[in-house]
Amino acid sequence: MEISIPLMKILWLLLFIPLFTNCGSSNDSSRPLSLLQSPARASAWGSPTKVNTANGYRLTYTNPSNSRESVMIEGSHNLFPSFFYPPHVKGRSGAAAAQVWRYAEIEGKKVRWYQAAAANDTFGDQFRVVGFDLTDRQGGSGNYRILTQGPENKVRGWISELRLRP
Repeated sequence: MEISIPLMKILWLLLFIPLFTNCGSSNDSSRPLSLLQSPARASAWGSPTKVNTANGYRLTYTNPSNSRESVMIEGSHNLFPSFFYPPHVKGRSGAAAAQVWRYAEIEGKKVRWYQAAAANDTFGDQFRVVGFDLTDRQGGSGNYRILTQGPENKVRGWISELRLRP
């Protein structure tokens, strides 16, 4: 079967459209921004620090007995970037290694996360949840991304315990 040149161009265009769009997410700043938080981290580590940003907020929970364990949540009306494939991660040796997506659920939505950086003398392993959107029961919505620092076996649980404030 031979594919014509115009059809081939359309196929390539369809392949790359998701790189430049974030389908299903909105940038409607007239709607209230839902607060994504971690009641479990607040109970275990104490209240988060909150910083209001130009388009939303940033909450940071830090383990008081181990500063190399933290969860940072960014909420915004603006879209956060997303990727087809997780970026390569550099290890302590400086060599970059390919990785696969890891998955978790937040409020029933499947989200993708990856290792953003390997541990060093100052920080623990860092993991990032790519941008995703959520809508609460009252119609409030937002776009979110998460940055965690700590051992991978704990991070999956920290991501899954995030909740929209009722």
